[in-house]
Amino acid sequence: MSRLTGLLLSAWESGKALIDADYADGARLFGAGMRAGRAELEQLQLRRLRELLRTFFNAGPAPEWLNPHTDALQGYADLSTLPVLTRAGLHELATRYSAYYRDRRDISAYATGGSTGEPVRFLISRRQRNRAAGLRRKLDRLLGWEPGLPRLALWRANLHETGHRDDQPARSHHGWARHFGSQYFGGFCPTTDDYRRFLAAIHRLPRCAIWGYGSALEDCARFLLGTEAALPPGRIATAWNCGEMMYPAQKDTFRQAFGVQPRELYSSRECSGLAAECAAGCLHISPRYLVEAVDPATHLQLPSGKTGLVLVSDLFNDALPLVRYALGDLGAIEWRQCACGLSSWCLTELAGRATTLIKLPAGRKVSTGIFAAIAVHLPDLHQWTVARLAADDFEVRYKGPALSAGRQHELLAMLQHSLIGARISIVRATELPRAPSGKLLPYIDLRPNSAADGNQPDN
Repeated sequence: MSRLTGLLLSAWESGKALIDADYADGARLFGAGMRAGRAELEQLQLRRLRELLRTFFNAGPAPEWLNPHTDALQGYADLSTLPVLTRAGLHELATRYSAYYRDRRDISAYATGGSTGEPVRFLISRRQRNRAAGLRRKLDRLLGWEPGLPRLALWRANLHETGHRDDQPARSHHGWARHFGSQYFGGFCPTTDDYRRFLAAIHRLPRCAIWGYGSALEDCARFLLGTEAALPPGRIATAWNCGEMMYPAQKDTFRQAFGVQPRELYSSRECSGLAAECAAGCLHISPRYLVEAVDPATHLQLPSGKTGLVLVSDLFNDALPLVRYALGDLGAIEWRQCACGLSSWCLTELAGRATTLIKLPAGRKVSTGIFAAIAVHLPDLHQWTVARLAADDFEVRYKGPALSAGRQHELLAMLQHSLIGARISIVRATELPRAPSGKLLPYIDLRPNSAADGNQPDN
């Protein structure tokens, strides 16, 4: 062996040892967090948060709100003394820290449009990726996955890494690859050819796990039911939805086609692997994250079980202080002793995106949350969006089986109760509008002279 080869091999082994150590550290944190009682977990998480904030204060372009008095954070309620980090704030923070880390090869910059279509940048360190990968393996086990079980995904495989400079090439990362060891089909908007390849891959395997966007999984289920070519029993070991809400009717369709009930993996580009659903139906929050449900107006914490704006503090992010970050979702959190054997904070009453207000010509304002009622009261309406064509003209576009005249009348009556005086029509469509992330949009403003886009308030 030449001296150069020996040096390269030694460097590779050293790097792999560091990766494996970080990977194991992430798995250990999950185990420690899930074994801890409520009070013990609170102290474990707050201690890590204090250490993280102290590190950011002593090095780098610390934000104005950061100060050395982190010891004041002694309980979850003390988090209300810290400001809320918005998407715009995260974008600005990432830009500031990206310049500071310009020569660091272990920090990578990413960009995403997210479900709102509002671009945002964020940073991830190599250590954070590897620790997160170890923890995500534990979440996968919670979802029913077993080591060695192949995973097939109706999902887009890349994360749009931007790098810090225009001339900096995108890099692949061991930690990222270790978790996402899946075979991908179709991206955000799969075609029938993608579904055929996806189902053919399932047929070639004795057992597998499948996951993806809820709307894509449901579409594929409908395609499978239409082919009259059922899968052999037990072929799908487990399945989970990620990236968008999957309503009960969609889950029923999926179960009819694939023979298993899809579970939920609550996640985002900025905060991967937030919570996973166990066999008992609880959405267990990863101990990596400190999650709050707060009043959208005051940002004060709400009582356990009360629905509010979801805020997330990432205890792994050592690239920038991602603290009290508003994902834009509504939900509630409760401490539960679950039938699966775990005791943890769980997400309950997850209600999807935070609503905005739309103004009608008469000056009355209504929340876009009224459109969420469609999924609850009309379970046979699976995929839909409400498009605003003019100030007083709304169009419900839906995809799937044709609605009966009675169902259409029921839908019109439901919406006219809130959208008083507006024209409302119902149209069956072949495709529905999606955000850059691939998620379906429940409301979109198509008025030519409007700056609103369905996820921003009307003025």
